[in-house]
Amino acid sequence: MTQMTNITNLRCLDIDDLLILQGLLRGLKLSCVAQSLTLTQSALSQRLRKMENIVFHVPMVERRGRGVVLTVEGDRIAHQADRGIELLLEALAIRKVP
Repeated sequence: MTQMTNITNLRCLDIDDLLILQGLLRGLKLSCVAQSLTLTQSALSQRLRKMENIVFHVPMVERRGRGVVLTVEGDRIAHQADRGIELLLEALAIRKVP
């Protein structure tokens, strides 16, 4: 993929998408992740499909019974998303000292 394609894919994401991946990485159920982000389960599922089909082009989750588990690729991406969230939180914590 070219850098421009990567930037275009990145623009399709928002912080809630990263938080969805972080929640799944931590083993939360879809319903808990959705509730924590004030999303419906349907909206959360749509976001997962968007990430799978438009952004990352890999299956992110495997549906098992009434739940989901991250695929190997989904787990790898979720770990990077978690790392990205931590970096953003660190950046927000930086304070300018007069």
